[in-house]
Formats: sequence, structure tokens, C-alpha cells
Amino acid sequence: MNAVDLELTQQEIDYLEELYVPHALVGVMVQNGKQKAGNVV
Repeated sequence: MNAVDLELTQQEIDYLEELYVPHALVGVMVQNGKQKAGNVV
């Protein structure tokens, strides 16, 4: 429960994100991306 009170510095955020490489969505995530607000495909 204490995790909701955790605040990261910008330096910590930058460190955690520096190796992230975006990739194409696959599987269920692709289907979710095609949905329009309020509609279920």
C-alpha cells in the first residue's frame, strides 16, 4: 500500500526508461487498439 505514496525523481524515471524500446503491438493488444470508444469489437 505504501507504493501509492512513492514519488520518483526525474533522474530515476530517466534511468528506468533509458533502455525501453517501443515495439509493435501483438495479439490481444492489437485488437484493443482497434476498438473505438464505447464499442467492443
